[in-house]
Amino acid sequence: MCGRLTMTHPYDAMAALFAASPDNDLPEGPRFNVCPTNPVGVVTATDGARRLRVMRWGLVPPWYKALNDGPL
Repeated sequence: MCGRLTMTHPYDAMAALFAASPDNDLPEGPRFNVCPTNPVGVVTATDGARRLRVMRWGLVPPWYKALNDGPL
C-alpha cells in the first residue's frame, strides 16, 4: 500500500473553504509528496464547530500493538 497523497491548497484556503478555525501548529503547505506517518491538516467537527488540526496520515492495522511495530 502506497498511501501517498498531494495537498495542493494552502491551509488558510482549506480553513476558509470548510469554515474551520485553524490550529497554530499546522505543517507548511501545500505539500506534494505526503506519505504515511507524515503530519497533515484535517478538518474535524465537534458539536457543530469545525477545526483544522494536525493528524498523522496513514492507516494502522488492528494487529499492531504500537505505531512502530512495522512498516506502514
